[in-house]
Amino acid sequence: MVVTTSAVFAALLFTQTFPAVTRSSGLVANCTTLTVDGPVPSVGTQFNIRFNCGPGVAAVSAPTSTVVTVTPTFTLPAGYLFLGTVPPTSDVSNCSQLTSGQPVGMSGSSDYCAAVDATTVQLATFDVSWAA
Repeated sequence: MVVTTSAVFAALLFTQTFPAVTRSSGLVANCTTLTVDGPVPSVGTQFNIRFNCGPGVAAVSAPTSTVVTVTPTFTLPAGYLFLGTVPPTSDVSNCSQLTSGQPVGMSGSSDYCAAVDATTVQLATFDVSWAA
């Protein structure tokens, strides 16, 4: 009986590594630090303040062709009654209230609006984070 063996050898030519890829959720921040746009109500007056990235630059943007579902997270300091969004061309009184930790559908560009009480003199800074 005759037994034959054969071996096949291959030489490694190269290895390629694929990069990590971060995909957009569809909602983007147009700046990292917001500015007040418009009047700030004086003490004794309860009203809304508009925040955006500067004159003519919305705070956040999403595609206008779809609704993107995202979840904001924030803690309001003393003096703020609620945080919301408002289209850049709408009056700040047309504020759609956000609830921290609750998903919301976003489409197009939005500024933030915040209702403030009538008695707090110094309104502290705070952050809002968004998750897809």
